[in-house]
Amino acid sequence: MAARIACSGPSRRTSRTQAVRRISASAAGLSPDASALISVMPAARASTPQMFAARELTRNAPSAKMDVFSEAYGRNDLEPVVRARVAAVADAIDALRKVSSGARMTGSGACAFAAFAKEVEARAALAALPRRLRASVVRTLARHPLAAFAS
Repeated sequence: MAARIACSGPSRRTSRTQAVRRISASAAGLSPDASALISVMPAARASTPQMFAARELTRNAPSAKMDVFSEAYGRNDLEPVVRARVAAVADAIDALRKVSSGARMTGSGACAFAAFAKEVEARAALAALPRRLRASVVRTLARHPLAAFAS
């Protein structure tokens, strides 16, 4: 199954940037057994500098290497800070947790997501979410389409 992959790169025009755009535009490689996510994009914004400046932010969490991360690993120390300051983010996460206990906030916010083993499960969960949420189902990739360039 072919897929068009969005790729934002440097604004300057270089042959490397053009090559990345060509490759990402024609990338095929969605695994048939890839999982799906529900992505919720609240209308609110979370200011990253303000969230990191919050006094209550946990600053002594143990480190973890990226290769051990999975949908169920770890926590997002910024989530309670953002939830306390941006009601729309808290609402999105709470709604997602009603359909998936593993719902999380992305990075420093304000989006939230929940992972599902199958796209059909994600679509059923999406149908159960309140209509006021701006949400969609997206497929994950088993392998980044440009991974070969990292070798």
